[in-house]
Amino acid sequence: IRTPKTLLLATIVVLLVAFSARSLSLQWSPLPYNIDGLSELRVAQSIQATGHLDFPEESSFSDTYVADLPVLGLFIAFFSSALGVDPLTNSQLVTAILGAIAVSIVFLIFRSHWRSRRGAVASALVLALAGTFAFSAGCTWKETMGFVLLALVLYSFPLRNALPCRLLMTSSLLLFIVTHHLITIAGNLVFTFALASSISVGAH
Repeated sequence: IRTPKTLLLATIVVLLVAFSARSLSLQWSPLPYNIDGLSELRVAQSIQATGHLDFPEESSFSDTYVADLPVLGLFIAFFSSALGVDPLTNSQLVTAILGAIAVSIVFLIFRSHWRSRRGAVASALVLALAGTFAFSAGCTWKETMGFVLLALVLYSFPLRNALPCRLLMTSSLLLFIVTHHLITIAGNLVFTFALASSISVGAH
């Protein structure tokens, strides 16, 4: 991958492969293929109907942590409102796009830091098609959005001396805590390790 045009083409291919793997279930049904996604859609529908995050006390999710971590629901509600569609029938498409974006960002990380360009493409395609990750980064569930934020943190960390990348990294870290509890733990552990390693290398 030696030219911007080749890089763009490779990124598009990775994006399309990752999206295709995560949207395969759409040929059978537009509904989410995971039952937990229904809670997310109730949150998204409530946001879309009311325009705020003050959920009714009588709602089935008001006293659960689903309502406390509303980033994915907010994103789906915004996407649905912008297109004028029902969250119930488009959320799987949205999460397939999010999962594909996460894979594409990781590909850009591989491409920037690995000596083998072909290895970067091959590794990204494995990530795009790997069953467990395709499921985790393709469900209508908070984890999918979390993977995007985690990828953005990993991408922007080496470039943090530039103000836009520092803002991207900081905002992604702050969004962790209202996105997914496991992503928050894993993301902050990864960030802490990267920061400690960077300080250690700088000290030597």
